[in-house]
Amino acid sequence: MICSATYHSENRIVNSGSMAMEPGKVRRGSWEITGCRKVRYLRFGLNMPGDPVYFSEYLPGGEPVQSVSLLLVKADDDPVIRLFGFRSYRYSDGELILSGADDHLEVTAYSDYDHVRLEPGEAVGADELLLLESADFNKLLQEWAELTAAESGRRFPVRIPTGWNDWQYYRNEKTEADILANCDALAKLRRQGLDCEFIQIDGGYCLHLSEWETAKPEFPHGIAAVSEYVRRAGFKFGIWFAPYIQNIRTKVFREHPEWFLRDGDGNIVRLGKSNVGESALMDYTVDGTLDWLRAKIRMLVDAWQVKWIKLDGPNISLYRRGVLNSRSTTVQQMMRQTLQVIAEEAGSGVLIEGEGSMTAAAGLADLHRVQTDNHPIWFLDGDPDRPYARQVYGKELIMSFLHRVWWCNHRENIILRDFPSPHSFLCEQGREEPVFTTDEQRVQLAAAMIAPGGLLLCDPMPEMLKRPELLHQADFLFPVSEGRTEILDPFPADGCPYPRFYRLKTGSDTFLAIFNWNDCLTVFDIPVNGRWFSLFSKTEVSSPIRLAPHSAELLKLVRKP
Repeated sequence: MICSATYHSENRIVNSGSMAMEPGKVRRGSWEITGCRKVRYLRFGLNMPGDPVYFSEYLPGGEPVQSVSLLLVKADDDPVIRLFGFRSYRYSDGELILSGADDHLEVTAYSDYDHVRLEPGEAVGADELLLLESADFNKLLQEWAELTAAESGRRFPVRIPTGWNDWQYYRNEKTEADILANCDALAKLRRQGLDCEFIQIDGGYCLHLSEWETAKPEFPHGIAAVSEYVRRAGFKFGIWFAPYIQNIRTKVFREHPEWFLRDGDGNIVRLGKSNVGESALMDYTVDGTLDWLRAKIRMLVDAWQVKWIKLDGPNISLYRRGVLNSRSTTVQQMMRQTLQVIAEEAGSGVLIEGEGSMTAAAGLADLHRVQTDNHPIWFLDGDPDRPYARQVYGKELIMSFLHRVWWCNHRENIILRDFPSPHSFLCEQGREEPVFTTDEQRVQLAAAMIAPGGLLLCDPMPEMLKRPELLHQADFLFPVSEGRTEILDPFPADGCPYPRFYRLKTGSDTFLAIFNWNDCLTVFDIPVNGRWFSLFSKTEVSSPIRLAPHSAELLKLVRKP
């Protein structure tokens, strides 16, 4: 495979004409790939935790492949892997398109300038294009992460945070009594040795789901009182905060409609459904909005003594439905400005967790969600053509290369219960939430172990106290491991979107995870020599290993005496 750059634009966009212009989505450059009939690629989605990341193959003449922020490509007969992306993401999240026909392929890079307006003679900066090459998949991703971190900065806590979050069980139906009861149960468990630093309240604690100062009636004593209760029990207090969307019944929407994103016709962009109900998007390029944001962060930190702010958003695709008030600012620039304000106001003693555009949060968030919400669901609606858990854990595993480079990775909590939540989103549809099978539970736990990051429990702890065997499933996850995960079989030859073999070296220990993403029993050879001990069966194992459908094995290398 031969790869050559055929066109590169300068690192700025200039209006050299005599009339104002909107550059919009700008073609920044392209690379020709010749001499191959088929390539395998790794598609990234760094604009939201739910945007898929997966391996696949591309045949010339097929539908173009769109990848967000970076793209990896490899030909079967070429050991060299090529990474196409950007050195920085100050102006745009970046887009790579893989396309072509016959034995001629092309990767084209774009930067989206949204509705920025340039007058004659004006210019706007542009993020530098980047092409990296290596035969070592893991080193290639690590090199890209380090290069981009050098541009954006890096920020992560000294200690990987642990704790409890209410979302996967209680969702928006949580009450003050629920939080206090879980606090009491967690305090008892911590006295028994549980590693639990934070108690975090997720969405659903305030009026209209986004009237931040006003707790809903089910929190009669207010959030400050709940925070005090949690802190007196010896925990740090964390809370969910979604400053980018506001329910249309909130005070800020009623009193400041001019603060909200509008479309090209001047109408407020409405979201009929969102996690705060019918809502609108704050346009943080309007005067007064950043002062409002600063005040809200000060309330969280000063009045509620919050030590972990779990952000929801920003969602870059939602903002691109409208036109920012400032015609000299891209959506990416606005997002980075708001995250800078949040980090400044919160101060160094407060963890900031991002959950939107990953490139916008680089260097500004201590933690970041790297996959979508965790649910005990293998297939959506039971449809084998709609895998869910595989996509969740597959992305979590692949994204492990960003951990301790950009931030501390954070998964969306772990579920240990073997009973359904009566508050699940499925209940709204008249259906009961499923529960993990033993094999599916092993997939979740193996992913949590082999891809280090923030670790929060999320089950009703008073019930779990009565079922200690459920909690003991996760004993080997604590203390949370450090180290870097290696993917041992990138670009799977059989077309599976996710590799099966992952290795983690932490201190003097080596762990190996094997995942059977298939819908049938599969036999695997252990790809690394040595004596291996199973953390699930508590016995030594050897090749070959037979794994049931949707299952995993987690092995620890037996040290030589």
